[in-house]
Amino acid sequence: MKIYLFNDTSTGHAGSRAVMESIYRMLLGHEIIARHIVGQTTFDFRAFMACDAVVVNGEGTIHHRAVAGQFLMTMLTLAQATRKRTALINAMFQEGPQFFDSTLANLDLLVVRESSSAECAISCGGRPLIMKDHCADPSVWQGGNVIRSLSDVVIGDTHPASPAHGIISAQAHEYFGLRQSFADCVATLTQAKIYITGQHHGIYAAALAGIPFVAIAGNAHKIEGLLRWFSSIHGDVIPVCKTVTDIKAGIKYAMENPQVFNAFTEFVRTRPLLDRDMFDSALGIQIDLGSDVKGDVR
Repeated sequence: MKIYLFNDTSTGHAGSRAVMESIYRMLLGHEIIARHIVGQTTFDFRAFMACDAVVVNGEGTIHHRAVAGQFLMTMLTLAQATRKRTALINAMFQEGPQFFDSTLANLDLLVVRESSSAECAISCGGRPLIMKDHCADPSVWQGGNVIRSLSDVVIGDTHPASPAHGIISAQAHEYFGLRQSFADCVATLTQAKIYITGQHHGIYAAALAGIPFVAIAGNAHKIEGLLRWFSSIHGDVIPVCKTVTDIKAGIKYAMENPQVFNAFTEFVRTRPLLDRDMFDSALGIQIDLGSDVKGDVR
């Protein structure tokens, strides 16, 4: 199948690069004839018309009527109008009705990363599956190397548009950001006892490293939604911090409740991940188990 892949985040931090590594691995055997880079609002018309399917890596782009998010939804709408297969995967979705409701309803595949996005997508007419972020694909987070030693408590980053941006830098702790490979970040974080982060992929990195974390509110509901998803299954509530006082309480909570974070680690390691069989089945591709994937595209 000829695929036009939108919202490639390979230019981002370690978590986003890991996402793309996983997605590209999932799509091996299909022909990616063009790719759109996160933040762009232009596309290759000839490649678009030549493709069989438009696949969008939603990641953290579609929220609050942002221009970049509306562009991605417009591409899916145009793809459906030209009778192409359409998939929105690995997505945060924070929009209220009416927002591309017919487009969402007509997607061949809609996969969101947490329960808050699922609720928003349903309210806009979508039929979402909830699956973990592609950075939790074992092929992209396992086998990393320890970059350097870390102290017991380390801090990461917050989103510049977060209302809590800046409070993390007020903490007198060692900094460790998601700047190496994601596997190396996970391996290195195993040395710490607590990771303070306002990044969705920072939460995943801490969990995959098997350490507690203090979650800082972001620019959208992706962290809250992830923790709500966990709470809906396990019952434990992990707080989200918005002030310096909250962070101090969060550190205390992390120290006193290691079993909650052990459960969260098990949660992110065992939740389902979108794989090739699910992708091909949703897009109506027939699979000959004795040979390569065969395209059967409308």
